Amino acid sequence: MHRTFIRALVTSALFSILLSVIVAPTRSTAVETMGYVEVEGTHFVLNGLPYYYTGSNTYYLMVYAAEAGLRSYVCEVLSEASEMGLKVVRTWAFNDGDDQWNALQTSPRVYNERVFRGLDYVVHAADSLGLRLILPFVNNWDDYGGMNRYVAWSPTASSHDDFYTDDSCRVWYKNHIHTILNRVNVYSGRVYRYDPAIFAWELGNEPRCTSDNSGDKLQGWIEEMSAYIKSVDPYHLVTVGLEGFYADAGSSWWLNGSQGCDFIRNHQTPTVDFCTAHNWPDNWNWSYSTSMNFIEMQCDDAESIIGKPIILEEFGKYRDNGGGTTTRDNFFSGYYSTLAGHGGDGSNFWILYHDDYTDYDGYGVYYPDDSSTIAIIEAEVTRTDGLSPTSVPPPSFPEGQLNIIFNVPNPFNPLTTIHYYIPRDGRVVLEVCNVSGRRVVCLVNEVQGKGYHRVDWDGKDSHGATVESGVYFYRLSAGSETLSRKMILLR
Repeated sequence: MHRTFIRALVTSALFSILLSVIVAPTRSTAVETMGYVEVEGTHFVLNGLPYYYTGSNTYYLMVYAAEAGLRSYVCEVLSEASEMGLKVVRTWAFNDGDDQWNALQTSPRVYNERVFRGLDYVVHAADSLGLRLILPFVNNWDDYGGMNRYVAWSPTASSHDDFYTDDSCRVWYKNHIHTILNRVNVYSGRVYRYDPAIFAWELGNEPRCTSDNSGDKLQGWIEEMSAYIKSVDPYHLVTVGLEGFYADAGSSWWLNGSQGCDFIRNHQTPTVDFCTAHNWPDNWNWSYSTSMNFIEMQCDDAESIIGKPIILEEFGKYRDNGGGTTTRDNFFSGYYSTLAGHGGDGSNFWILYHDDYTDYDGYGVYYPDDSSTIAIIEAEVTRTDGLSPTSVPPPSFPEGQLNIIFNVPNPFNPLTTIHYYIPRDGRVVLEVCNVSGRRVVCLVNEVQGKGYHRVDWDGKDSHGATVESGVYFYRLSAGSETLSRKMILLR
């Protein structure tokens, strides 16, 4: 009773503070300097620097945030994630069918604005705490509607796997993607596809296609839908959301293609940016060694064959009989050490619950009560933070050539710094242009000496007027050479 009472007071205080941030017209300084996470080779980068993370799952945030009386639980979970030092939270951006509690999409192309505002609340609350989100668009399973809901809506689909090829299902799913990406957050005024608080879009939670052992049906869907996301939003990372099963790699059900998936082929899709793996020893009747060996194989293949980063996106372990966490702690330690030893770039444990959420599945992690598990997670936070420098060192440039290295932060509001190098003394012109190529402002027009230079832009034009949110280009000219790069201003 004492702990519950104290937590209620803390949650109420945090809710009041966070609410004041959320209704404010601008974001916190921490959020303004976030930038987009990108991929370079087999690792993530942020503003040109290595980026590793420790994270969690909490799937129900949107539907709770849709109820004003339950939003304090959303604030509690996100605040606890921030207190623990977590960087990325995975949560659903779907809830399909009018029989679902707080359905987002009640029928094809019909959305509940109240629930959409709940998702807005989650994105901006995470944003205000410096957290990023992984947002899947649909569920393989029937929870929250899932692919079978689309199949039930369609007059031409009859089974789960028709979701991947049925014309109506594909059109409605694309419409859902388009609606999410172009949503304007009512709390921040930000369009989702421009919001750097979103770490990545995910095609679906654990897609499988058991009717097609060739894997062609699922592969075609992955190629089509990931390319569609990139055509609408080229700024964010995209992944599939796979558990990580293989095709034609062994006799076990997770290795022989019986799920219609192929860890290697699916993730080699050019418009898929990174690999995911899930690990469920209780559900799959796996031993400790089998669980860790599977992750080792996935990490090694992601690096040596696929050539992309990998995250352990879901992993959990039942509590011991009597509610203890000794076995869970052993598995969590193993997961993190395996990732560390095989080049894993991030992880999201299952699942961080708010204090009053019943641990119905036995996987719940509660902060701070599950102290031994929390200590293991926070040790992983310390490790991944140590691999992720936060300050931008002076850049190095190749001798003898004009070079723009970056602007940081990007996206930005209200100020960004452009870093560049000129190979010899001479006149330099640096100007900002809009997407039509028209000059907005000239930042530099003078003779400069050879070497590294930097200049700030405050988002104003040549008349001192504040320009609108959008995509801009900075163009650097020196002698006969001209270079340009893109930046994004988010008001």
